[in-house]
Amino acid sequence: MKAILRSISSDTFNIRTWSPEDAECFALDLLLKIGAEGSDGADNFDLKVCSPSWLAQTSWSFRWGRGLLIVAEYDFAAIEKEISAHVAACQGDTWIEIAVKLSRTLMWEFEDYVQ
Repeated sequence: MKAILRSISSDTFNIRTWSPEDAECFALDLLLKIGAEGSDGADNFDLKVCSPSWLAQTSWSFRWGRGLLIVAEYDFAAIEKEISAHVAACQGDTWIEIAVKLSRTLMWEFEDYVQ
């Protein structure tokens, strides 16, 4: 079984038309809907995409990297391609196995529900 990226969106703007003021210093929060190949369903996964300079300006302390994709500059097509490839590379025998693997890098809506 293979994971499929069904959609990418943001609660605050249209990701297809938005662009940051500074392509080398930005952050955006994305909602990824990911499901299993051959199924219509999808679970929500959250991901923050940011640049190294945004991190340097906003992180004055320690910061963990889970749920975080760091990119050199804003290029939505390249970001979408990277996310799609990352999701497509995740496989497992069941959806739960796939979702748990994805939750190693993304923030899964059902994290800590499954045992």
